[in-house]
Amino acid sequence: MKRLEMVPNGWPCTFKDCPPGYFVWQGNLCLMSDYGDNAGKRNAYCDSGEYFLGGVTTTQERDGLAVQPVVPRWVEVDE
Repeated sequence: MKRLEMVPNGWPCTFKDCPPGYFVWQGNLCLMSDYGDNAGKRNAYCDSGEYFLGGVTTTQERDGLAVQPVVPRWVEVDE
């Protein structure tokens, strides 16, 4: 049987420096889009599908949040 796990992809970084793809913030799996607006605000989404705000009110505060980029990996497990 296989199980899908999310494993770290490099070191923790700020939200601003996070590459597009999955990341973890405070135990929540989120998705960083490759898109943003002309003002530099990056699009990211929570596992619920809502826009990721990170519990802050300004773009500068959100850019400074510590996140962990992750990637999916299939792992073989015994039943």
